[in-house]
Parts: sequence; C-alpha cells; structure tokens
Amino acid sequence: MEPYVTLLNKNNVGYIEFFHPNRNSIPSSILLELEQTIKRAGDDDTIKVIVLKKWWR
Repeated sequence: MEPYVTLLNKNNVGYIEFFHPNRNSIPSSILLELEQTIKRAGDDDTIKVIVLKKWWR
C-alpha cells in the first residue's frame, strides 16, 4: 500500500488519516503533506474538531 494523507469532513469533524508502511518513522514528505492537510482543515470554518488517525495493519 502506498503512503497517503486524507481529510474527511463529517458532521463538522475533520478526520485526517495517514499511512506509511514503516511503523516507527514517518518520512518528511508525509510529514509535509500532513502539515498542509492540518492547515487546510484549520482554515475550513465548518470543521470544529480535528481527529488524527494513523492507519496501519
């Protein structure tokens, strides 16, 4: 599975989910994408709460 960062706005909650196959480290590219996604969620006036979730097997 490829690394990813997603944002879902559901009922005024911004769910940010991210994945990278290495469990103990997150590369700078994913951290940058995560930072940008958090900022995008923060700029969305309809999102009142942000939930971060790291997906892994």
